[in-house]
Amino acid sequence: LESRDAKRSVSDARKRGAPKEAVPVAEDEKDKRIAYLTSDIEELKKSVREKEETVSMLQNYIGIMDLKMNVLQSIGKGVSSGFELEQLLTEQMQIIVNTIKVEACSLLLINEETNLLEFKVVIGGKPDEIKKYKLALGEGIVGWVAQTGEPKITPEIGTDPQYKKEISDEVKFDVKNVLCVPMKVHGKTIGVIELLNKLNKRRFIKEDLDLMMTLAGQI
Repeated sequence: LESRDAKRSVSDARKRGAPKEAVPVAEDEKDKRIAYLTSDIEELKKSVREKEETVSMLQNYIGIMDLKMNVLQSIGKGVSSGFELEQLLTEQMQIIVNTIKVEACSLLLINEETNLLEFKVVIGGKPDEIKKYKLALGEGIVGWVAQTGEPKITPEIGTDPQYKKEISDEVKFDVKNVLCVPMKVHGKTIGVIELLNKLNKRRFIKEDLDLMMTLAGQI
């Protein structure tokens, strides 16, 4: 009787919908689910990176267009106002300093008679003292750029053996990083533009170099 009662009790419980034991998920099924989720996350990260790169490219393009427009407006204003060359170049260099956000900037031209680089525009530091210096082609970073016609970024000045520290030591200006590009006319290098110390503890990047190469051809 007890056995029949026990069976009847179990049967009644099943009819009343007694909770069933949970069916355990196989370990390999869990691994598959984790793998799918991981793959989805990686795809999302890749998509975000691609969008960030696109935004960066667009921002760089807009920056180039804005800077070119500002420089061209400056040139037009200078021509119509009869500005002296040095005054016109100074205004353009100031636009560069404000846009790329650097501590100092200089523009040097090659004197065709002496074949030396002469400072024509200096913004930041001690302009009057710096303009007294003349550099030979191949001398220092600016001399190397003028001689080779190739641009250069030095992210850490202490690691560049081409850096000529005598001028910065003399005027007591602490150089941290440098971007330098050649100025060319019909393929011939006539001078260089040098940017010193990106602000906010940042370093010069390829986008800065591309921007300056584009701009150097407009001046």
